[in-house]
Amino acid sequence: MNRRTALSLLCAAWGMASLQAHAAAPSEAVTRRAWYTVNPTTMTMKMALPPGLPKNLPFNLPGLDGAPKKSLNMGLWSPQTAPAGAKAEADVPEGLKVGKTIPLPVDNFTLPKVEDQQFRMSYYYGCATAVPAGQPVTYTLDSWTKQMGDFKGSTAAPRDPKISALPKEASAKGTYALRSYAGNVTTDLPAELDFLDPVNLVAPQPGDPLDPSKTILVAWEKVPRAKGYLVTAVGMKGESGDQAVMWWSAGDPKFGMVQRSGQWNDVSLADRIKRGWLLGPDVLRCNIPAGIFKAGSPITVSVTAMGDEKIVTQRYDAATKTNVPLIPAVSISPQSITTVMVGMPGVGGVVVEDSGDGEDEDREENEDN
Repeated sequence: MNRRTALSLLCAAWGMASLQAHAAAPSEAVTRRAWYTVNPTTMTMKMALPPGLPKNLPFNLPGLDGAPKKSLNMGLWSPQTAPAGAKAEADVPEGLKVGKTIPLPVDNFTLPKVEDQQFRMSYYYGCATAVPAGQPVTYTLDSWTKQMGDFKGSTAAPRDPKISALPKEASAKGTYALRSYAGNVTTDLPAELDFLDPVNLVAPQPGDPLDPSKTILVAWEKVPRAKGYLVTAVGMKGESGDQAVMWWSAGDPKFGMVQRSGQWNDVSLADRIKRGWLLGPDVLRCNIPAGIFKAGSPITVSVTAMGDEKIVTQRYDAATKTNVPLIPAVSISPQSITTVMVGMPGVGGVVVEDSGDGEDEDREENEDN
């Protein structure tokens, strides 16, 4: 695997991790708030492997056979550095079939200082057949890390592989009880927030012919209980593979920072659609603009269906008969993610494009919002 392909995989992992952790970011309005997130997640990975590449790859993927996998994306995020010896654990429902209590190893983190001025990250945004004016927004690794500011805190998340490879019959509904250095909380996950069905991706498919100089159509079937969709694509550009390209369907150029600033949890699902952060539940296609990726480099395309959510930031205090902040706050939301890698060297090669102008009534209605 060459440098360009390896960087594409790393960027894809970064993008998916960013999406899955969107509810764990601290709110600007409550800068000292910790979040306990529970996201029942359905993952589907599709990849046509080039000749000669072993099927048993030496890194963890949800599965290359296209079969959906259930996992529980659960964890604690705190803006505070955890003290030495800090511990966290969570009791989970029997329906997950992973035992009663899951350890959550604690890690402190800071955003590393990077002085690389050569490698660039270019962001494109919005569904369109051609690149809109003013795009892309480009950062060097150095300028990107400086924009993120003093990003630090601590996390506690399970490392048991069983939690990321749940049985097909697993159900996430039931009671969750977190005990941690950042606070204790108990919450219920109702049936309507249980695992979503897989996203059935219509286009593109692994091995499809691909010409990134032309518009790439992404289309999928409606997912029951989905309240909105997000489409992302990650690949490379530049003559020497020194430019990561990241595109999302969200029409807001600051969408990436929205995910990390906590504004995501401060805005309702309906308002996220109005602001262009999510595509509506009836929008089932989106165009990746022509020419943003480099020919001959793999492109990772993901469609995420997001279900309803439960956000709890306050609790009733019987002693004072008032609502007081819940620490940590709770965020529960199911999601289903289907990812396909296209354009792998030796697999496919010509064109994937819309049969017309790439627009439909659903998409035009969403853009009007």
